[in-house]
Amino acid sequence: RAVAAIPPHSVAVLYFDNLSRDTADAYLADGLTEEVIQRLGQVGRLTVKSKYSVRRYRGTAVDPREVGRTLQVTYIGGGSVRRAGSRLRVNVELTRAATGDRVWGETYDRGDADVLAIEEEIAGSVATAIAGRLLPAERTRIGTRPTSNTAAYDHLSRGNYLIARRSPDPMRRGIAEYEAAVRADPGLTAASAQAAFA
Repeated sequence: RAVAAIPPHSVAVLYFDNLSRDTADAYLADGLTEEVIQRLGQVGRLTVKSKYSVRRYRGTAVDPREVGRTLQVTYIGGGSVRRAGSRLRVNVELTRAATGDRVWGETYDRGDADVLAIEEEIAGSVATAIAGRLLPAERTRIGTRPTSNTAAYDHLSRGNYLIARRSPDPMRRGIAEYEAAVRADPGLTAASAQAAFA
């Protein structure tokens, strides 16, 4: 049987590791990963694996060549997040799956209020490293933010992390986070929709 060729502009972004001392910051790593996946999915020239496809690799040491073969992608993205006080350090790397060679990498050392800007920059840099220069419309889609209110976004990320656990107590706490997000930004429809889903 013929084997389909791996799309040249394909990527799987693996869940970022939480290196913060506080394990409660795990929501930051998950939220950053999922937002980068979502933003990359806005670029039509890219084939991007969903968060559901990459979840099985969360928290495990991986061989990029094996992941590339299993998920049928040319590139693997990933990294780590560390919070110290009000500072965030995000390390991100893009690897060519077939060889394990590093294609691109960057360290972002910013205030934790800059998480939306970090996500946008990572997605833009990864997309450019894979597909070349982005068209203005692609750049606009990658730069679209769910909210400009960092407190609302933080509550949204916490809520997403909690409801992904799919058990009653985290679901209740997740709904409370979504309600706090809507209080901070009444226009944040993603939080209202997620609360209804939960």
